[in-house]
Amino acid sequence: MTRELTSPTAVTAERSGLVVEGLTVDYGNGSGLWDFDLAVAPGQVVCVIGRNGAGKSSALLGISGFVTPDSGTVSVGGHRITGAPFKRCREHLSLVVKGRSLFGSLTLAENLALAKIDPAEFFGLFPQLEARRDVPAGHLSGGQQQLAAVGRALLRDVRVVLLDELTFGLSPAVRSLIARVVRAEATRRDLAVVVVEQHVETALAIADRTVVLSEGRTVLDLSGDQLAVDADHIESTYLHP
Repeated sequence: MTRELTSPTAVTAERSGLVVEGLTVDYGNGSGLWDFDLAVAPGQVVCVIGRNGAGKSSALLGISGFVTPDSGTVSVGGHRITGAPFKRCREHLSLVVKGRSLFGSLTLAENLALAKIDPAEFFGLFPQLEARRDVPAGHLSGGQQQLAAVGRALLRDVRVVLLDELTFGLSPAVRSLIARVVRAEATRRDLAVVVVEQHVETALAIADRTVVLSEGRTVLDLSGDQLAVDADHIESTYLHP
């Protein structure tokens, strides 16, 4: 069932959602993100899609603090968060960057231990990785590394999870598995999840709402049903060069 996304004020009232208002990241060369608003309620998954350079990753980098925004505010649980990424992590925010987020020289089990993740819970999500628990993360396949990074982010003590290019470079089977797990864990753990994507089919599989960016600005904000109706048009208009 699709959850209705109302206003930032309504999400704030739920105490543990994500609210972004007027976020601007200006790189000074005509690229970036301007006046970006986003409200994600607990248990909700919102996809942000657009072609390369549309501002998708800038949105996540600005929210997480890896880039200092020129203006705008970010709130988690009704409280404004600022500062460096590690400070924002203390406010129950987790980010998986494009290109995975693991310590390559440490084993999978050691990566989980550093994040204080219960191995039994993690391998319950991805039982196919249990036989690889003592393998250095850098020796895992790209798909296995992404499973590990996503699972670790979802199972931390967080309220908000940001996933950049969630299915980039993955096989259809792994994309489908990750989409199912993210969708299920968002609901089970009441997480506000933001997924940056270039694939409409992933948004259709995972998202309660989809925000479409073009040239650094929001051009569409669609429910799951609306996206299903307009998917072909959005694909051809906003995702292809």
